[in-house]
Amino acid sequence: MKILIFFFLFFSLSTSIKFNLEIKGNAQRCFKEALPINTHVVGEAAITSSMIPNFRVVITDEKKYVVLDKKFDPEIFHRDFKSLRDDKKKDSEYSGLDDTQIEDLVYQENKGDLSRIRFAFSTQVTGVINVCLLNIDTFVNSFDFELSHGIDAKDYTNIAKKQNLKPAETDILIVEDFVKEMKATAESIWVKESHKLEMSETFNSNLVWSSLFGIVVIVTFALFEYIIIKSYFKQKKLI
Repeated sequence: MKILIFFFLFFSLSTSIKFNLEIKGNAQRCFKEALPINTHVVGEAAITSSMIPNFRVVITDEKKYVVLDKKFDPEIFHRDFKSLRDDKKKDSEYSGLDDTQIEDLVYQENKGDLSRIRFAFSTQVTGVINVCLLNIDTFVNSFDFELSHGIDAKDYTNIAKKQNLKPAETDILIVEDFVKEMKATAESIWVKESHKLEMSETFNSNLVWSSLFGIVVIVTFALFEYIIIKSYFKQKKLI
């Protein structure tokens, strides 16, 4: 059973994308991902080189519809930072530190969570989504970005706790979700190929009729030219 689970999960590794990149000031970097309809997607973007982040994530689908437009909120950053700082001040372990030292400590320990945008959505159409990361600062910033869908987008540990599932039942649920995802992907590919085949057949049919029309036009002009030339030669008494 475990080998089977590993086999399935091995071939589903492509459902998660994770990378680090640098973006110039007031610029953006975009990438595309092809997804079937009703695919659950989760992701997060974090800035790693700025004390107070200032960036935005914009996602559009194949029809240019804005699926998600989320901007980092400095007010939430300051609220959470203040709460963590106050909690740290109350801890007797850090009573010997001044405010600046405590703030530096809080930021270093929590900057990953404080400087992060988390998002989730489901695709409404089959096709390519366009994901753009916008650096609103005027200087270069470094970002960590992660996007997951399908099996990787689900927290099976949390699902198992809520539904009181045993380890074997959780494994079965993962396999079922994987099969559903592969079925949806296969259906999406089949629809695309059918559409391409239909377009190809339509093109071939149009090509045949246009070729026949071209032949008829050429023959008609040839006969017309023959009649005109014959009439001319008769007038000149050459034939």
